[in-house]
Amino acid sequence: MGLSPQKVDFDSVWKSLSIAIEGVLHLQPTNAMPLIQPFFLLVLIAIAQGQILTPYLKHWQDFSLSAEVLNRIFGYMNANWIKRKIDTSKRTNIHTANGTTDVYEIGTLALITWRDKLFHKIKGRVMRCVLDAVTRDRDGDQINVSEVTGVMNSYVKLGSLNKSKPAQLYKDDYETPFIKETGDYYASESSIFIMQNGVSAFMARVENRLEEEKNRGKVFMFSSSADQLKRECELKMIEAHKERIQGECSNYLKEEKIQDLGRMYRLFSRIENGIRPMLEVLQSYIASVGFDYVKRIPEKESKEPKRLSKSSKSPEFLAKYCDILLKKSNKNLEESELDEKLNQIIVIFRYVDDKDVFQKFYTLMLARRLIQGTSVSDDAESQMISRLKQACGYEYTSKLQRMFTDMSLSTDLNDKFHEYVQNRKLEMDRVDFNIQVLTAGSWPMQTQSTNFNVPQELEKCIQHFQNYYMEQHQGRKLAWLHHLSKGDIRTCTMKKKYEFQVTSFQMAILLLFNTCEGETIRFESMTTLTGLKDTEVKRAVESLVEAKVLLSSEEKDTPSYSVNEEYSSKRLKVKLAGVLQKETKQENDTTHKGVEDDRRLYLQAAIVRVMKARKSSTHNSLVQDVIVQAKNRFQPSVQMIKKCIEHLIEKEYLERVEGETDKYNYVA
Repeated sequence: MGLSPQKVDFDSVWKSLSIAIEGVLHLQPTNAMPLIQPFFLLVLIAIAQGQILTPYLKHWQDFSLSAEVLNRIFGYMNANWIKRKIDTSKRTNIHTANGTTDVYEIGTLALITWRDKLFHKIKGRVMRCVLDAVTRDRDGDQINVSEVTGVMNSYVKLGSLNKSKPAQLYKDDYETPFIKETGDYYASESSIFIMQNGVSAFMARVENRLEEEKNRGKVFMFSSSADQLKRECELKMIEAHKERIQGECSNYLKEEKIQDLGRMYRLFSRIENGIRPMLEVLQSYIASVGFDYVKRIPEKESKEPKRLSKSSKSPEFLAKYCDILLKKSNKNLEESELDEKLNQIIVIFRYVDDKDVFQKFYTLMLARRLIQGTSVSDDAESQMISRLKQACGYEYTSKLQRMFTDMSLSTDLNDKFHEYVQNRKLEMDRVDFNIQVLTAGSWPMQTQSTNFNVPQELEKCIQHFQNYYMEQHQGRKLAWLHHLSKGDIRTCTMKKKYEFQVTSFQMAILLLFNTCEGETIRFESMTTLTGLKDTEVKRAVESLVEAKVLLSSEEKDTPSYSVNEEYSSKRLKVKLAGVLQKETKQENDTTHKGVEDDRRLYLQAAIVRVMKARKSSTHNSLVQDVIVQAKNRFQPSVQMIKKCIEHLIEKEYLERVEGETDKYNYVA
């Protein structure tokens, strides 16, 4: 046979060809009804019997496969005759009423036939079955997921026939009813659930439902529908009930239901302006609780400070109130009550402007509690430091934490020193000697400003420890703080054997009576023998006379003192050091002066930092920058900043710009 064109009888050829095509469409050789009519009849029969999704999907899959096979069989015709017809229609602008040509490739023609002859007739009932299946899935029933996804894919594929709007059919006939049904479902469910179970359980339910619907959307819908589905769910489950949910915010704050508040925040953050009402409730609650607490404080009949107004004394009083709470003498509070009061202190502390004043007094009082061993517990102290750290940062509490470290190291140091004494068989004159070594830069204690002759009973102990410490730490220097030391001494001449807890200065005065020739010692002799100033001796002696341990002569100019051998007390262990350990007015003034000195140094450092970065600045701009840097610690006055600037100019850190009175340059 040649390759030249030959005459063909189309009717005879088509008769045999149509049989083959019918076999392809039936996926098996058959003499059934012509073309694709069997598919349509079978689907319609299934619909009449009430079975829709399963037969629809089965026949759709069979038909799609058949259409693909036919498309390949007629590939030559698609590539030649049909292609020329389509190109000719485009050039001559011949289109059907719907804007398309009336000639298609075989596979496309099959899909168009399915769409026009069958799909448009049954799409409503098919979609109703899809929605019913999804509803059963939401109710917890088992469904055939592949049927729903298969139907969804058929909508997408049929929609792709419209080249200008390929997603239109999916959006109109699948996405829109799916999202509407979703909204109706959750509008009904949420209204019933919140009424029967309350807001707390409802919010937990909503979170679970949103996550479920997100996963369901990934399976049953095209990716482009995710945002609309999410928005519809949030609208029906959150937006519709936001006022009811917000109404519980105040109760959750009062009852400290942190988990419910967190869940409320997460839900409201999903909707527009959802967080704002919640923040307003929170702000109102904090202000109300804070003001109520401040009002209650003066009404309490206790040792609590009576002033908490916005003044220079407020941070000092707040620190002293902390000291009262954290001392062992405060035995009236349970652990939970103490924790609550410390939390309330932090609330007030956040509103204090002069946080450096609080820091100074709190550090001083903490040091006394640690040295004197009067802290209610290490846990309470550590928790308070942690709260201050959260409020003001690490730098604010770094010295407080190092003080705790020193106390721990001192315990280990004492154990090693006692081993040192035992191993070398050193004589300690029957004195149980313990020492605390404090890092100079971490503790607020000042060095002793007066001379002090250590009692001879303690000289060997001090010398042995000094030798031991220098062996362990060469190059270090020990500065003895005798005015902070204390000890216990036992009496032998009184009716009972009492044990007095005294300061080092009180101890030195009492031990003088062991070596004096007579029964009385004059005031001048005490001053000479102890090496202390008159004021220190007077304080120590007056405390002992007040406690009736010593008796004073009636001479005012040259008083003398003797031991009261008739001393009597119900307790065998008597604390005499308490009076001297209280803060004096002079110490309070010194602390305030230290605050002012620290502020000047802080402001000078801030000025140098700003000028080093800018190199040049006007007076007003420099003052403003320094105020911003200092505001987290205290509110500096403009006058103080000005004095600091003048001081730095004198020290040649800064200089004035020639010809300008309000501008400075940094001097490198």
